[in-house]
Amino acid sequence: MIIYNWYGISDTPLLNIQLTSYDEQGKLLDAVLLDSQYSYEDVSCFIEFSVNKDLTINLKHYVTDYYDDEHEYGDEAGLIKDPKPEFCKGEQYKINTGKFKLIYSKMAKKFEWQQ
Repeated sequence: MIIYNWYGISDTPLLNIQLTSYDEQGKLLDAVLLDSQYSYEDVSCFIEFSVNKDLTINLKHYVTDYYDDEHEYGDEAGLIKDPKPEFCKGEQYKINTGKFKLIYSKMAKKFEWQQ
């Protein structure tokens, strides 16, 4: 497992958690991003993950909006009081011979336009 900082769009700082697999000679086989946390202007995102005994990995992506859709970022009239994380996307991977195979992916209806 690797935990590292990175920079995204507009130099937004990210905190990433990545699971990697290697062969017996130490050669990288595959990697899967378990979590990527960031905040940018009017939104923040994170992923809840679990690595299970049956060799599956479950990912639940969440988004927190701080402004409603009717107002622009910075307009205090649109500021959401007590914003809550909202489920955005679910994914499941199966670990098979060191590879992470995506076996399920579903975007929440509200966010389907982003696919």
